[in-house]
Amino acid sequence: MTDTKSITEIVQDVAGTQKSETERVEAQEQVVVFELDHEEYGVKITDIKEIIKVPEITPIPDAPDYVKGILNLRGGIVVVIDLEKRIHLVQSAEVKEKKHIIIAELDKNIFGIEIDQVLEVLRIPVSKIKKSPANLASKVQEAYIKGVVVLENGTTSRLIIMLDLPALLSEKNLNEFEGKVALAASPVKK
Repeated sequence: MTDTKSITEIVQDVAGTQKSETERVEAQEQVVVFELDHEEYGVKITDIKEIIKVPEITPIPDAPDYVKGILNLRGGIVVVIDLEKRIHLVQSAEVKEKKHIIIAELDKNIFGIEIDQVLEVLRIPVSKIKKSPANLASKVQEAYIKGVVVLENGTTSRLIIMLDLPALLSEKNLNEFEGKVALAASPVKK
């Protein structure tokens, strides 16, 4: 007796094999990893527009302490946020020159986030992004953290704190300040 399969059965077998191979491919996040006060942080690459070297930043009088100032980016005004102050990091006594600014857009407002330096762009499996430990929230406000990633490479491991960039930039006081900057930048009517 010969074992014959109908075309329908063969297609179903092949489809089932392809489905199980697809299920094995794990979802990944592309993450920009940067250094801030000797620690590594990450943000989703889809949350940023670009990364630039630190240009001249014009200070703004009476701005919140976490607002470094504004900069001109191709004719547009960008509010620059000092991320260490924004997430309330205890800054080390060592003053480190900031090398990069991450440009992000939220609700049609463009922000620059000053960081020490960009380290790399990684693809991280979503399953490796874990809920942040409770004691980490004392260092960085929990509302700003998406999770943590531990990457192991042989005998060494790296801890990357995943920040929630939209949460960092969406608070009412940032939006109010952005509105004041926009008013200050608009031409004066006589």
